[in-house]
Amino acid sequence: MAKHRPLTENKPDRYITRREAAHQLGITRLELWNRTRRGEIRGYRLGGCIYYKLIDVENLPEE
Repeated sequence: MAKHRPLTENKPDRYITRREAAHQLGITRLELWNRTRRGEIRGYRLGGCIYYKLIDVENLPEE
């Protein structure tokens, strides 16, 4: 009989846009950019746009 795995195991990362990340955090896109520059959260350039991993946004501590 197969063992059940947690839903997060082997699940691909979900990326969200800057607008979605800022909205979820309740901050402006400028503040998100500042926090990215300070190294608090990592942005990923894909196809000329900046995206953020949803898990990183969810785990970002409040400022």
